[in-house]
Amino acid sequence: MRTFTIIAAALLAASPAFAQFGNPAGMMPETPEARPGVPAPYANVQDRLFVKLLGMGNAGEVAAGRLGGGRARHAGVKSFPRRMVGGHRAAGRPLESVAKPLNLPVPAEPDPDQKAAQARLEGLNGAAFDAAYLQAQLVDHQKSVILLHWVISNG
Repeated sequence: MRTFTIIAAALLAASPAFAQFGNPAGMMPETPEARPGVPAPYANVQDRLFVKLLGMGNAGEVAAGRLGGGRARHAGVKSFPRRMVGGHRAAGRPLESVAKPLNLPVPAEPDPDQKAAQARLEGLNGAAFDAAYLQAQLVDHQKSVILLHWVISNG
């Protein structure tokens, strides 16, 4: 009886390892395999979501930067959108180079929140625009930090 208890306890302790067999790192069931048990180059669910969200974020920053360059009043605020456009275009290139071999499309459209913020910004000019633009930039970049923390932990 004691031997049975020890074996049962060992099997129970090992059961989480058995549950992971055949599905490494959150791969979808239809994940192609290079050979049995070895996934072919393929993006898991977390990586797909990361590329989608980061791509939309980059597209939104470029669109907001284009708008900000023409509407801002303060010289410092006027120069900020140019840096954002250049920086986010540059950030999009490595994302595309990683996504392309995995057949992941990089979105070219902003996310719905960014589209709504841009619509609000289009109705503003001068100092009111400057304040709203900088506030939207703060929110967007906080969301990006959260996304990067998430992908570091889960991607």
